[in-house]
Amino acid sequence: KIHQLADRPSHTSAAMSLPFGATRFTPIESGLGGMMIGASAAMAYLIDGKITGISGIMGPFFRGVLKCDPVKDAQLWKLLFLTGLVLGGLIDLAFNWQFSFPRAPPMHIARYLLAGVAVGIGTRVGK
Repeated sequence: KIHQLADRPSHTSAAMSLPFGATRFTPIESGLGGMMIGASAAMAYLIDGKITGISGIMGPFFRGVLKCDPVKDAQLWKLLFLTGLVLGGLIDLAFNWQFSFPRAPPMHIARYLLAGVAVGIGTRVGK
Protein backbone atom coordinates (compact mmCIF):
# COMPACT_ATOMS: atom_id res chain seq x y z
CA LYS A 1 0.00 0.00 0.00
CA ILE A 2 2.82 2.46 0.82
CA HIS A 3 4.58 1.83 -2.48
CA GLN A 4 1.29 2.55 -4.33
CA LEU A 5 1.10 6.00 -2.72
CA ALA A 6 4.72 6.72 -3.59
CA ASP A 7 4.11 5.84 -7.24
CA ARG A 8 1.18 8.23 -7.61
CA PRO A 9 2.11 11.57 -9.22
CA SER A 10 1.83 14.63 -7.01
CA HIS A 11 -0.65 17.38 -7.87
CA THR A 12 2.17 19.60 -9.11
CA SER A 13 3.70 16.89 -11.25
CA ALA A 14 3.73 17.22 -15.02
CA ALA A 15 2.64 13.58 -15.11
CA MET A 16 -0.85 14.73 -14.14
CA SER A 17 -1.64 16.02 -17.60
CA LEU A 18 -4.77 17.23 -19.30
CA PRO A 19 -5.83 16.05 -22.77
CA PHE A 20 -3.58 16.75 -25.74
CA GLY A 21 -0.47 17.81 -23.88
CA ALA A 22 -1.71 20.59 -21.58
CA THR A 23 -0.13 19.96 -18.20
CA ARG A 24 -1.08 22.82 -15.88
CA PHE A 25 -4.25 24.16 -14.34
CA THR A 26 -4.00 27.96 -14.28
CA PRO A 27 -7.09 29.39 -12.59
CA ILE A 28 -5.60 32.84 -11.92
CA GLU A 29 -4.33 33.40 -15.45
CA SER A 30 -7.52 31.94 -16.91
CA GLY A 31 -9.69 34.08 -14.66
CA LEU A 32 -7.77 37.25 -15.54
CA GLY A 33 -8.02 36.41 -19.23
CA GLY A 34 -11.75 35.85 -18.91
CA MET A 35 -12.19 39.18 -17.13
CA MET A 36 -10.20 40.95 -19.87
CA ILE A 37 -12.36 39.36 -22.56
CA GLY A 38 -15.51 40.33 -20.66
CA ALA A 39 -14.30 43.90 -20.21
CA SER A 40 -13.45 44.24 -23.89
CA ALA A 41 -16.84 42.80 -24.88
CA ALA A 42 -18.61 45.25 -22.57
CA MET A 43 -16.58 48.18 -23.95
CA ALA A 44 -17.36 47.13 -27.53
CA TYR A 45 -21.05 46.93 -26.68
CA LEU A 46 -21.02 50.38 -25.08
CA ILE A 47 -19.04 51.93 -27.93
CA ASP A 48 -20.59 50.24 -30.95
CA GLY A 49 -23.86 48.87 -29.58
CA LYS A 50 -23.09 45.35 -30.80
CA ILE A 51 -22.12 42.15 -29.03
CA THR A 52 -18.48 41.30 -29.61
CA GLY A 53 -17.68 38.27 -31.70
CA ILE A 54 -14.91 37.57 -34.14
CA SER A 55 -17.36 37.08 -37.01
CA GLY A 56 -19.05 40.39 -36.21
CA ILE A 57 -15.71 42.20 -36.08
CA MET A 58 -13.77 40.58 -38.90
CA GLY A 59 -16.55 40.54 -41.49
CA PRO A 60 -17.40 44.26 -41.39
CA PHE A 61 -13.72 45.18 -41.04
CA PHE A 62 -12.68 43.30 -44.17
CA ARG A 63 -15.74 44.52 -46.09
CA GLY A 64 -14.60 48.06 -45.26
CA VAL A 65 -11.05 47.26 -46.34
CA LEU A 66 -12.31 45.88 -49.66
CA LYS A 67 -14.33 49.08 -50.19
CA CYS A 68 -11.20 51.11 -49.34
CA ASP A 69 -12.99 52.82 -46.43
CA PRO A 70 -10.69 55.00 -44.32
CA VAL A 71 -9.50 53.47 -41.05
CA LYS A 72 -11.36 55.65 -38.55
CA ASP A 73 -14.15 55.37 -36.00
CA ALA A 74 -15.60 51.83 -36.13
CA GLN A 75 -12.89 50.58 -38.49
CA LEU A 76 -10.10 51.77 -36.20
CA TRP A 77 -11.17 49.89 -33.08
CA LYS A 78 -11.77 46.75 -35.16
CA LEU A 79 -8.26 47.03 -36.60
CA LEU A 80 -6.80 47.48 -33.11
CA PHE A 81 -8.85 44.56 -31.72
CA LEU A 82 -7.76 42.20 -34.51
CA THR A 83 -4.14 43.38 -34.25
CA GLY A 84 -4.23 42.71 -30.51
CA LEU A 85 -5.51 39.18 -31.11
CA VAL A 86 -2.69 38.43 -33.54
CA LEU A 87 0.01 40.08 -31.43
CA GLY A 88 -1.22 38.40 -28.26
CA GLY A 89 -1.07 35.03 -29.97
CA LEU A 90 2.43 35.70 -31.31
CA ILE A 91 3.71 36.85 -27.90
CA ASP A 92 2.21 33.77 -26.28
CA LEU A 93 3.74 31.61 -29.00
CA ALA A 94 7.16 33.09 -28.29
CA PHE A 95 7.07 32.70 -24.51
CA ASN A 96 4.61 29.94 -23.66
CA TRP A 97 4.06 27.83 -26.76
CA GLN A 98 4.28 24.38 -25.20
CA PHE A 99 1.37 25.08 -22.85
CA SER A 100 -0.72 27.40 -25.00
CA PHE A 101 -0.38 25.49 -28.24
CA PRO A 102 -0.54 21.80 -27.33
CA ARG A 103 -0.40 19.15 -30.01
CA ALA A 104 -3.69 18.68 -31.81
CA PRO A 105 -5.52 15.41 -31.30
CA PRO A 106 -4.71 12.85 -33.99
CA MET A 107 -7.77 13.07 -36.23
CA HIS A 108 -8.29 13.11 -39.98
CA ILE A 109 -8.13 16.58 -41.56
CA ALA A 110 -11.74 16.19 -42.75
CA ARG A 111 -12.93 16.18 -39.12
CA TYR A 112 -11.14 19.48 -38.47
CA LEU A 113 -12.65 21.00 -41.61
CA LEU A 114 -16.11 19.75 -40.70
CA ALA A 115 -15.72 21.17 -37.19
CA GLY A 116 -14.72 24.57 -38.60
CA VAL A 117 -17.70 24.62 -40.96
CA ALA A 118 -20.03 23.60 -38.11
CA VAL A 119 -18.73 26.42 -35.90
CA GLY A 120 -19.16 28.92 -38.74
CA ILE A 121 -22.71 27.78 -39.40
CA GLY A 122 -23.48 27.86 -35.69
CA THR A 123 -22.28 31.44 -35.33
CA ARG A 124 -24.41 32.55 -38.29
CA VAL A 125 -27.51 30.67 -37.13
CA GLY A 126 -27.09 31.83 -33.53
CA LYS A 127 -27.01 35.47 -34.58
